[in-house]
Amino acid sequence: LTIFHCFNFQPYCIMLSRYSLNIVRTLRNLRSKSEDELVKLNARNEDLQENAANGFTDVPTIDKSNVSIDETFEPELELPKKSEKKKFKLPELLLEHPLVEAVTEENQYEFLEKAVTPFNRYHYQKQLRMKQRYCEDILKALRKKLKLVDAPMSPTVNKLPCPLEDIIPSPDLWTYRNKDKFSVHTGADGNPKTVGFYVGNVKDPLMRCVPPTHLINIRESHKKVQEHFQSFIRKSPYETCTNFKEGGVWRGLWVRSNLKGDVMGVIIIYPSITPEQKEELKEELKEYFFSGPGSECGLSTLYLQACPRTSCSKDVAPFELIAGEPYLTEECLGKKFRISPDSFFQTNTKGAELLFDSVKRVSEISPLTTVLDVCCGTGIASVILAPHCRGAIGLDHTSSSIEDAIENAKINEVRNVNFTCGKVEKVLPVLSKDLESCSDVVAVVNPGRSGLPTSVVHTLRLCKSISKVIYITCKPEGNAMKNMFMLGSTVPPDYREYLKQIPYLDVKKFEKTAPFALRYAIPVDMFPHTAHIEFILMFERLHGFTNWTLCKRFTYSKYDSSEI
Repeated sequence: LTIFHCFNFQPYCIMLSRYSLNIVRTLRNLRSKSEDELVKLNARNEDLQENAANGFTDVPTIDKSNVSIDETFEPELELPKKSEKKKFKLPELLLEHPLVEAVTEENQYEFLEKAVTPFNRYHYQKQLRMKQRYCEDILKALRKKLKLVDAPMSPTVNKLPCPLEDIIPSPDLWTYRNKDKFSVHTGADGNPKTVGFYVGNVKDPLMRCVPPTHLINIRESHKKVQEHFQSFIRKSPYETCTNFKEGGVWRGLWVRSNLKGDVMGVIIIYPSITPEQKEELKEELKEYFFSGPGSECGLSTLYLQACPRTSCSKDVAPFELIAGEPYLTEECLGKKFRISPDSFFQTNTKGAELLFDSVKRVSEISPLTTVLDVCCGTGIASVILAPHCRGAIGLDHTSSSIEDAIENAKINEVRNVNFTCGKVEKVLPVLSKDLESCSDVVAVVNPGRSGLPTSVVHTLRLCKSISKVIYITCKPEGNAMKNMFMLGSTVPPDYREYLKQIPYLDVKKFEKTAPFALRYAIPVDMFPHTAHIEFILMFERLHGFTNWTLCKRFTYSKYDSSEI
């Protein structure tokens, strides 16, 4: 090829290049003759070598796309083909939904394990690899959407819209959950007063409630409270409430705990009894759990809530303290936080330390930074980040969460933080005038599984002072995917055809706002042995891209970082 190129025989060079490419492809096909030959390369011990020689009669079939010479032999998960990657969803791919008709006393714990901890059958390193692949597919799906509008991106070698950090493993792999919500329903033995988790569809009359006896992510203290509560209600004259129209009393049990071992119990009932009967019931519960057989649970506090709905805030149905301390105290990154019955706190405490430490690292906050904590909850992010920045502002629409956030700031003597109760789309425009004097504003958004309403995303884009958005989600597909796309979306000139592909975007709202470019992504494994993760995505404002002309003119790689 070099000789031909020297004499300017370009047509011959092209022809030889094509022949060379065909030869390389042929050699690759010869290298991968069969699955058995590939697997033989991974047979590292005598037993596997013997099986390889005999044709692998006892070894399961392996997808050869997942067989690697550098890895030890192990049956890998069959991942979707290239044409199916856009449909790839980790929970749907790996969860095995049990048939409700097959739930018996013998197999109930096996079915519950598959429903609650489906990754338990894989070693932890393999769990991390599968979740890493899931995050890659999420980013690739987001990249395809952003390409529809020529949004500025910085694609990586593996065609991701931004660099993806290796998933951060959880420090705790077993009994890491600090909060569990148990239900009361019919068990596999037919007893309607069984306390545990649902197996099957809630609307299905054959759905069963299975105790968490053998789940590896549930703390033993939580299991002990569940067992004693089940024993108590089975001796009680009151029935289980499975339908509001049919009455009944017993509905559920919440158990919370901290790293020190303090345990809180919250009993949920349906208010079908008189106030006098409720007071008698509270005395019976107090005697059983603090003086009777249930005292071995070592409860620090016990609450009762009479909830007339599927779920109730304390504004609708207050939590009545039966005995013990009014709240628990948990420590995270050197800060103390008050845990009330309905307070939001990350399920994995030690994992939460890694999560917020990563948020602090990727946001690059400085003494000149103002942190805007959107959906602040009990103010965990605000309290942790406030000492490292100029100040923090927490926004949440739930009054009870704001009350806890204010108390958490007082406990930790954090004075450069302010919390406001109200809807973000109404409060943030008022704050925008005050934020104009701030040189650097970083918005930390942790909306939960449901994501943000479109109006909130629009409000974030309208606030010109915000330079970065740190988006945290435990469910990156669905509404969170829409939020991420809206943050980075630009507006094409002919958006009518475009709206057919992205019907949920209101173009008129976004055409005069500068988009955010996705710069970095960090997955954190907060839920070992399950199909869930926490995903941190850092978006950075591109102030120059205020209309389609500028967006078409510049690309992210050509844009000067000093102008961002």
